[in-house]
Amino acid sequence: MKYLSEGYHHFRTHIFPRKQPLYVELASGQSPRYLFITCSDSRVQPYEFTQSDAGDLFMERSLGNLVPRPGRGEHEALAAIEYAVIALDVEHIIICGHSRCGAMNGLLHPETLREMPMVAAWLSNAEETLEAVKGKYAHLQGDDLLEATIRENVILQVEHARRLPFVAPRVEQGRLKVHGWVYEFEHGEVIVHDPRTGSFVSLDDAYDVAGPPR
Repeated sequence: MKYLSEGYHHFRTHIFPRKQPLYVELASGQSPRYLFITCSDSRVQPYEFTQSDAGDLFMERSLGNLVPRPGRGEHEALAAIEYAVIALDVEHIIICGHSRCGAMNGLLHPETLREMPMVAAWLSNAEETLEAVKGKYAHLQGDDLLEATIRENVILQVEHARRLPFVAPRVEQGRLKVHGWVYEFEHGEVIVHDPRTGSFVSLDDAYDVAGPPR
């Protein structure tokens, strides 16, 4: 615990005094523009690679960044989306997978989950991803297959989110957009799914934001 205690001390003595006005403002309520759905993986730190701040991202994390279909008995992820959309009126939902995802590797190799039945049960929500991968990428193996699975999973979770009854009308009205990202942490890069072409492109190209940092 020494590592975390030292970090807390640094926050209290150096960071909090500088950011205290922000935290005081946030005490009156939150109004994030973004719902960020990503994996539980410790290597994925959205506040770091988006350089966002407290109050910017409403966060939902789970193994494999899954959005289960309604009716499967999984409510936590759907409740987070419902709250973000209805109570907080977010403008964007970002579903962000990542490279080297252990959950997607477990989906491809269920034998590695024999001692983790709860993980296996959760990943059953990604059966559609597995079926799509078997149909499209039977020719791939190893890292190439894992990378394709990670991307395919993001595409399908975006579709799941877009079809939710409390999301779909807002998407149709242009009040809400759903995005599919993959964070390649070893390169420090984010790629974004372009539904017009079916491919992934750099974040800069996806949103035409190339230029000096803010």
